[in-house]
Amino acid sequence: MSLTTTQIQLGDFVLDKRHQHLRLREEVILLEPKVYDVLLYLIQHRDRLIPLSELHDQVWSGRIVSDTAVRRTISKLRLALGDTDAQDPRYIKSVMKRGYQLICPVKDLSTEPELNDRASSSPALVFAAETLLQEPTDHSPSSSTSRHRQKLWLLLLLLPILVLLYFLLSWPEKAPAEPASLTKENTERVTFSPGKKLDLAISTDGQFLVFSGTDGAHDAWRLYLYNRQSSQITLLSNARGTSISSVSFIEEDQRIAFVDSQFGNSTIHAVDLTGHSNEPAELLLDDFFAIGNLVYHSPSNSLIFGGTKRQGDNGHYYRLDLTHGGYEQLTYSSAAHVTDFAASLSPDQQHLVLIRYQLGNYQPKLQVYRLADRELLMEHELNMMVRQSHWLDEHHVLLLTNTGSLERFRLSDGEIKPWLQDIEQPLHRFVVRQQIIYGISRRPTERHFVEADWPDRRNMKLFPLGQALSAHYRKDSSDVWLVQSDQHGFSLISYDPVRFSEDTIFTQQASFQLIDQHADGNLLLLKSDNRLWLHEVTTNSRVAISMHGQLVERGYFSKGGKEVLFTVSKGGSWMSYRYLLDSGMLIQFNRGYRVMYPWGDNFLAITAAGEVTLLNSGLQPVTELPMLLVFDVPYQIQTFQHGLLISNMQMQQTKLWLLSNQLSIQHFHFPRNQLHPNVSMKADGSQLIYFGTSAGHDQVFRINLN
Repeated sequence: MSLTTTQIQLGDFVLDKRHQHLRLREEVILLEPKVYDVLLYLIQHRDRLIPLSELHDQVWSGRIVSDTAVRRTISKLRLALGDTDAQDPRYIKSVMKRGYQLICPVKDLSTEPELNDRASSSPALVFAAETLLQEPTDHSPSSSTSRHRQKLWLLLLLLPILVLLYFLLSWPEKAPAEPASLTKENTERVTFSPGKKLDLAISTDGQFLVFSGTDGAHDAWRLYLYNRQSSQITLLSNARGTSISSVSFIEEDQRIAFVDSQFGNSTIHAVDLTGHSNEPAELLLDDFFAIGNLVYHSPSNSLIFGGTKRQGDNGHYYRLDLTHGGYEQLTYSSAAHVTDFAASLSPDQQHLVLIRYQLGNYQPKLQVYRLADRELLMEHELNMMVRQSHWLDEHHVLLLTNTGSLERFRLSDGEIKPWLQDIEQPLHRFVVRQQIIYGISRRPTERHFVEADWPDRRNMKLFPLGQALSAHYRKDSSDVWLVQSDQHGFSLISYDPVRFSEDTIFTQQASFQLIDQHADGNLLLLKSDNRLWLHEVTTNSRVAISMHGQLVERGYFSKGGKEVLFTVSKGGSWMSYRYLLDSGMLIQFNRGYRVMYPWGDNFLAITAAGEVTLLNSGLQPVTELPMLLVFDVPYQIQTFQHGLLISNMQMQQTKLWLLSNQLSIQHFHFPRNQLHPNVSMKADGSQLIYFGTSAGHDQVFRINLN
């Protein structure tokens, strides 16, 4: 069989090699890349049985995969061919311990012409070439001479046409026009209500806008519909959980899908706009730890969403079939700690662009996938953190950065240029439709530090620490450690809250966290550039205790202050290490926990899923504690005179747990803007220092690019 064959008859099916799918009359059956490769190899060697080992070597090209994976691919191929009767196969015969053979009739249906350039593929040029190359039927000398003259004149007449067609076909496409600049005349506010706004989507015709938010008076999240023609805003639904994190119009704009999120469990619901039902319907029954970024794919009537099934798992994209139910995974990664997010569809809805982030790697990657076979077509490293993407046209993707600016990414070479820089307030989300941008603007929050009595918080004292990122009570004095950011970089400052005086210890360009303090106050444990450092205050010198390139979580000084305990991820598993301060030796002593916090003679051990267990000095479990920690958001663990304090950001709240030395547990909830999880408690447990932020009043606005 010729290698240039483009269509092959396989029994009742037609294999289309150009598009790598099977056709059964009007039905098109898409094939996964490896399923297609196996089928092609069986076709090429259909005269014999193909051993399993040969498929390993030839189709997987020597990559190490299990026999089960190969057999699973064969099963997928049989399923696509409807060849599920193992006793009476019609397409693929299986012989125990000998291999597989294609047994159906095979026939060439077409061959692909070999074309050397773009011009030769033009129908006009092909027709002209065929006309000139036709052999005459009259072989007499006079007739032959006459016909040669005719062909010469015809060639001379066609030559200018051929040249013109060549330049028309090869002329580069016109680049899209630059956007209009922002002015007060083309920018208009849509909402004037207080409260937060989280996500928005626009209908296909551009008439309706849906957004999620609070009304300012209540913390409850709600779904709102804005009619552009009447300028009316209608309440559609209240969240059952703690927030509505993503929204999307679906099914010809007759319904709106939204993610109802609460801690540890997210679901997808839909509200009907036709008036047939007032209650939101649940679309996704399986429990996901987190769901976000709904993207509707109209050709397949499916909803693409980003999801994490269990805390600590990778976050990837899935496709939910809205017609038949059920979902399938779209993106994968063999690496650990990977999250895919910020996806959007190409204008023809055949490709998906997304951002891939791996914990510990501060350069996210922009990836482009073909939806038909989920093949990765492009990958490009970015030097910015991205919150959202929007596929603008066939040449460009818009990227919304974490700082709230819009950048335009060119797909051909990765060039990035600013786009709409003159927005007064940073963008949080945006949509584009018919030369109009709708966006959510987020006013920069003002931070204020508070020292308050605990637990009643009646006596409160404000500190003028506008540039500070965090504050920690010192263990060796009444001063407070501040981590501060300004135009010069990031600084560690010792702050006297009585005299309001500051003493700068050091300033550096890279950001850092103050993780723990030695009891003598001279040694500090810092995390910077994803490494742990021991910093000596008196000499202002430091040494790294974790290696470059390691994914490290946190570290803490041991009870006696002779060791630092910290955890590192290796191959997706967390390892615990001791760093001996006297000798500098590094000793691995446990595995399986993302955090190992020394508490007296015991350890507080926390898995990657956030489950908390108390271990004894021999690292044996004593008891499981009824709490669940969320990672990759702010959290603190610290001891005080009467026990242990754990603080954690969970959705829109800060959750505090107080563990007494007798293992009794108290827990408290605060709005996140009132009390941030980066809290510090005095050694005697009498006071807290923390920061709060001013309540945000996000607004939805419209920009007309015309």
